[in-house]
Amino acid sequence: MQIVLFTLAAVSIAFQSGPTEPSIGVPATTEPSKAKAAPAITVIDEAGKTHDVAATDISRMPRQKIKTKDRQTEVEFEGVMLVDLLKSQGVAFGNDLRGARAATVAVCEAADGYRVPLALLEFDPETNEKMVLIVDRRDGKPLDEKEGPFRLVIPGEKRPIRWVRMVQTIRVVYLKDLLKLHSQRGTDGQQSK
Repeated sequence: MQIVLFTLAAVSIAFQSGPTEPSIGVPATTEPSKAKAAPAITVIDEAGKTHDVAATDISRMPRQKIKTKDRQTEVEFEGVMLVDLLKSQGVAFGNDLRGARAATVAVCEAADGYRVPLALLEFDPETNEKMVLIVDRRDGKPLDEKEGPFRLVIPGEKRPIRWVRMVQTIRVVYLKDLLKLHSQRGTDGQQSK
């Protein structure tokens, strides 16, 4: 129950955070770049350190294929487990995910600014059997530009509301830090004086 409440608080705070919040990190941008960069996902760990994970690095991680429905259509997605991606960047799971760290979330952000949080406990393999994937292929082909280059897929959810398209950034955030930040802000979302 606490995890659900903390996750809901993260949703509220993550959506209220303005683009200049240094403690939450750099927001997703919609501004096109002049030179097309190679696909990558930026992982911001709990300490605020930024890790750019290139598509070539992701392609070398253990791959998973899953058949599931995407808006009434049976499809096959291929990609990596989110837990493996985060572990590759130093995020601890398993026995290290307890006590105060149980209130840690991964906020997945899209190129268009859409964000959803997932409690790390939701997809920690030592805690839960839920499969959460970062995919780069659909039905054997790379994701198109409306969907990719990366997409968050959570098979078994009744509605794909958390299936983030065009994933650019994954922030690992301790909810207590977000709650402290939120309490320092006024009701209009501006910093209190």
